[in-house]
Amino acid sequence: MAKAQFLGVYSLRSTKNASGKRYCFVWQDNAAKTCVFQCLTPDMKPTGKPMLLPLEQFRRDFTLEPGISAMPDIDPLAADYRGTAVSVPISDKARLISGPIQKPAAGSFASPSPRSRAEKQASREEQPAPRKPAPGAEQAQPHLAPEELDKSIRSEFALSLMRFKRGNKEGALQDFERLLAVEDGIVPAHKHMFTDFGIDLRKSKLYTLASRCFQRAVNLSPNDGHALFNLARIYYEMGNFDKSVQYLDAALDKEPGLKCALRLKMHMRGDTPGAVRGKKQL
Repeated sequence: MAKAQFLGVYSLRSTKNASGKRYCFVWQDNAAKTCVFQCLTPDMKPTGKPMLLPLEQFRRDFTLEPGISAMPDIDPLAADYRGTAVSVPISDKARLISGPIQKPAAGSFASPSPRSRAEKQASREEQPAPRKPAPGAEQAQPHLAPEELDKSIRSEFALSLMRFKRGNKEGALQDFERLLAVEDGIVPAHKHMFTDFGIDLRKSKLYTLASRCFQRAVNLSPNDGHALFNLARIYYEMGNFDKSVQYLDAALDKEPGLKCALRLKMHMRGDTPGAVRGKKQL
């Protein structure tokens, strides 16, 4: 049976804890369709036993912390922790992050009475059955607010970048392609998100993907001189000098005093094309 996949270090969202953020390791078990998490001490050491967490709650309440590089020394199986499954209500978040949750002792919860079962059954019968969509009709998906979409995409990107750096290049590249193709809900304010993605991809020597990120930033804000300069710079690093000059001139047209663009233009005037090697495009 395959081990669960380690996703990284996560924290709980909107946590009201006077001692500050607390973190946990998270693994995803695709076969069991659940997650395994283990609380961490302030010095990033595991504490308590790993426990199960429903995928739905994980996606809703946990936030990736890509700046924390702590690594576990175990590869858990969800099947090993079926007796530790928990569902953490919002009001219990502080209890979760302040320490491990102990499994309730046998018999600590009373069994529901026959009357309570009947009440529950009556309540279910009173609720109308969910309406089925018409044949061929798609169910409407809720749209995230721009800031929530930004947070969601950034979280996925950080996870994919982590996979790329750990050697899962093929899977990470597929994720990058998917994230760069997102259109629904994208607004001009997301230019900063795509710019940050471009910078990270350029540092990882993924120049073609970086250029696409910078191009999306320009498409969202065509009068932004810095966005145009980022395109000029990446094309210069790729050895495409014609496009580099094109976007460099466009950047200086929008912002004549843009220092980074002026420095690159002065540098290019003193360069010979043969002196610069085009970068490998992935």
